[in-house]
Amino acid sequence: MKKISIILIISLGFFGCTKNQDYPYIIGFSTYMKEVHGINISTLDGDNIFYFIALRSCDNCVEINLNMLLSLEESKEITIFFLGQTDSETWNNSISMLTKKFNCKFDPKSKMLRYETGMGKPLLMHFKSSDYKYHLEVSDFEIDQAKEYLEKVLSS
Repeated sequence: MKKISIILIISLGFFGCTKNQDYPYIIGFSTYMKEVHGINISTLDGDNIFYFIALRSCDNCVEINLNMLLSLEESKEITIFFLGQTDSETWNNSISMLTKKFNCKFDPKSKMLRYETGMGKPLLMHFKSSDYKYHLEVSDFEIDQAKEYLEKVLSS
């Protein structure tokens, strides 16, 4: 009986806790969204997908993320945040096209990097109303995963 109790306690420790699925930077992220963009995460309604791209990161990363976003259907549930600025005419044209398909916000001074948000790679964040649902740090190898997730959410 004692062995069963110990196994049960250990099992609860491994399987009973879902905290590891939470975004560890949610406080810094929420603070950034409110202070810089006036978006209060706790009052969101419906599906809200936030996609962050640092325009001063690697050229290939920016390019494949812009192209992936351009390939999606128009949706007001997606808000793209552009961090920094670019001198690339091609990227500026892509950004201009994205502003016609999605909500877009600009953080020209990359203030997000001053907050503890975990931003390194492009970042996808999904909230259902004010509840955190999902995040993905989108490396070059995860671009297809990000696209599939976005298409799945937008089609539901």
